[in-house]
Amino acid sequence: MDLSDPALESILKETLQKAASLQKLDPEQALLLAGKVIEQAERTELHYYHAAALKVAGNVYFLRKVYDIAANHYQPALSIAKKANDPKLSGDILYNLGRVFTGTKDYHTALQYLQESLSLRSKLPDKTDVIISLNHIGQVYWELQDYQEAITHYLQATEHCDASTNARLTAALYNNLGNAYIKIEEIPKAMEAYTYSLKLKETFGDAADLATANLNLGNLYYTTTDYNLALGYYQEARKLYARAGDKAKEAFVYSNMGATYSALNELEQAALCHNKALKYFKQNNLMESYAKALNSIGNIYHLQAEYQKAIDFYQESLELKNTLHNPEGLAITYSNLSESCYCLGEYQAAMDNTRKAMGYANQIGLKTILLKSYAQLGKIFAALNDFHEAYEALNSYRVLDLELEQTEKRTMLAEMMAHYDAEGKSKQIASLKSEQHNLEEMLSQQVKDKLRYLKLYRSKREEVKKRVAAQAKLEQLNSELETRITNAIYDYQAQQQIITQKSKLESLGVMAAGMAHEINQPLSAISMSISNLLIKARKGEITDTYLDDKIRKITADIQRIRNVIEHVRLFSRDQIQNTPELIDIHQALRDAVSMIMYDLTKHQIKLRLHLSEIPLFSVGSKYKLEQVFLNLISNARDAIREKQEGSLGQEALIEISTLKVGEQAEIVFRDNGIGMSEAGIVKMFDPFYTTKSPDQGTGLGLSISYGIIREMNGQILVSSEPGVYTHVTIMIPNLEERK
Repeated sequence: MDLSDPALESILKETLQKAASLQKLDPEQALLLAGKVIEQAERTELHYYHAAALKVAGNVYFLRKVYDIAANHYQPALSIAKKANDPKLSGDILYNLGRVFTGTKDYHTALQYLQESLSLRSKLPDKTDVIISLNHIGQVYWELQDYQEAITHYLQATEHCDASTNARLTAALYNNLGNAYIKIEEIPKAMEAYTYSLKLKETFGDAADLATANLNLGNLYYTTTDYNLALGYYQEARKLYARAGDKAKEAFVYSNMGATYSALNELEQAALCHNKALKYFKQNNLMESYAKALNSIGNIYHLQAEYQKAIDFYQESLELKNTLHNPEGLAITYSNLSESCYCLGEYQAAMDNTRKAMGYANQIGLKTILLKSYAQLGKIFAALNDFHEAYEALNSYRVLDLELEQTEKRTMLAEMMAHYDAEGKSKQIASLKSEQHNLEEMLSQQVKDKLRYLKLYRSKREEVKKRVAAQAKLEQLNSELETRITNAIYDYQAQQQIITQKSKLESLGVMAAGMAHEINQPLSAISMSISNLLIKARKGEITDTYLDDKIRKITADIQRIRNVIEHVRLFSRDQIQNTPELIDIHQALRDAVSMIMYDLTKHQIKLRLHLSEIPLFSVGSKYKLEQVFLNLISNARDAIREKQEGSLGQEALIEISTLKVGEQAEIVFRDNGIGMSEAGIVKMFDPFYTTKSPDQGTGLGLSISYGIIREMNGQILVSSEPGVYTHVTIMIPNLEERK
């Protein structure tokens, strides 16, 4: 600091402190006092006070959002502060310049000033300013929608929090960290950050602080689709913001409430909330929020099937978002616009908008929009009868969907699917076909050999002198031939077992999404229960009854996961042994339905079970019978989807009924799919016969099913009408009559 008259310095210091205290309360008086300090400090070359007074003046204009004038004060203040050789003051001014350029959305320049500020502040003993700089750098990356980089800087800031006594700052930092984790869908980490932020706010929080905590918890539950719980937190946040007099935040909460009401299909309430938010955003020139609200109102019209009105709002939203250069918002709105165009039959426009959505989503790594876009492209190409492109889009959807579900069990099933992908299956089946053909030729040749040797034997009988030698030779040949035939039959049976097992694994691949869904549901419940326990524990509110209840629920969910995994393990096991076992037909049917139900629901296909009140039992392999049921339900699903591609409006339905008929158990599968011709019914149980492309089916499922039912001394009957229905009836002996 400069050497000068201590009395003058004391006057300047007191005046400067008063000016700083009036920055918000009386900005004109603050400017007047800062001006006086600037004049005297410049004349006496007291560089520190000169720079500090310019900073105060810049702060007044920054608070007024007059960013160019604020910068015009901060920049000369920075040069003068360097002369004063005060790193604290220089760091503060650099930080303020970073905030100015953040306000003007010149994020590149903002980051340069903020990094310089961080470099200076890191050398100072007080780490509070380091936290502030890192936090704001994280906010700049948030504005750039680079959420991973934002998290990196927030986490760096948390490393210095122990050295800071500012609980409010730390709470805000963890709040921002939770917001960023939400964006990249790291829900457990977001919950942890929000919980810690809430714990701190409880020590000092006013209405606004508690409102923010409720808002964040609402966002968390909205992301996990627990909309009723989210709505409760949003309503509490709105009341608290209203009490704090924060109209802007109240409007933002109204916008979130509108989205939640839409998700709950309460569209009238949704429109009311969005219109309140829209009015405030427009009046206060909050264009980014205004554009988002326009998009939300478009969503409501889309849900009401008023697609042209939805398109009008989406396009108005896009005009604003293009001027704001908001890639995330553009990706979302282009995706929504595509859906409305598709519903109006404007398929080319739908495709163009989907491509634009994917471009922006790729730009910032927004995988949820990419996933939605692949599904949308699949629908569009199907509507245009370009089924090859439709398949490619939906396959991309499948791959990305698996990538987004990174749980341990989902990974196991995904690897199984990848191992038995379309190309591999085609090669394996082609190889098996070739081997089967060679085996049949070999068996045929061996039978011919045997007949030839038998003929030779008869001719040799006429030759008495050579009978003994000839018979001995013939017995040797027969023995060798029988060994060859036995080995060939064994090899053939082994090949059949391989084919059956591969078909079973192929079925598991198709059902992977359903099984992952069955596992993810209890996993989510366990995660939420543990989070609730942590919150209660930190508040000291855990009772024995509450703890017992949570432990019971967690234990039940763990058992549910174990049951699913055990069932998959047993189903996928190579059933080499044919030891008969007792089969509960109804239970086998329910287990098969549970593995495919998620897939049916995704394709909007209803399944109805009409089970006999009389229990039905049989003898055989439970998992082989499940495989039969899975094959028949899968074929029904494919028949319905093929019909859906060519017609609209009909309810997609599969019905399964059971009945005791005399000494037999009857299981009937009905679907209203594409149906089959008489020629198709005749060939449907032939090995490798299929009407599907190689990457969609091998033609083994029904052939294997036929063999399994024949092993159980049963039969399969089929009736169908092209374009109308298919009925498949299984008749197997009922245990009660076979006992």
